[in-house]
Amino acid sequence: MYKILIRPVLTYSSGKWPLSKTNERRLSLFERKMLRCIFGAKQENETWLKRHNYKLHEAFNEPSIVKYIKVNRLAWAGHLMRMNNDRIL
Repeated sequence: MYKILIRPVLTYSSGKWPLSKTNERRLSLFERKMLRCIFGAKQENETWLKRHNYKLHEAFNEPSIVKYIKVNRLAWAGHLMRMNNDRIL
């Protein structure tokens, strides 16, 4: 659900964003909150354990949202390099 619905809306037009450290931190925080809501806690020996960040990313098994945005930026730069010089953006 996160990968199909939430992430595309969150990263729409992200290839053109200036990405600061503050924005990277906020995006990572949002991603962790969403993954924690989706995957939830884990029960071991009749106790509920909160999943740590590395366990969430292991369960999600996808690149982080910051890496995803950086790949989008590189793809956008590639499109710009291949565009004709007489074309208007």
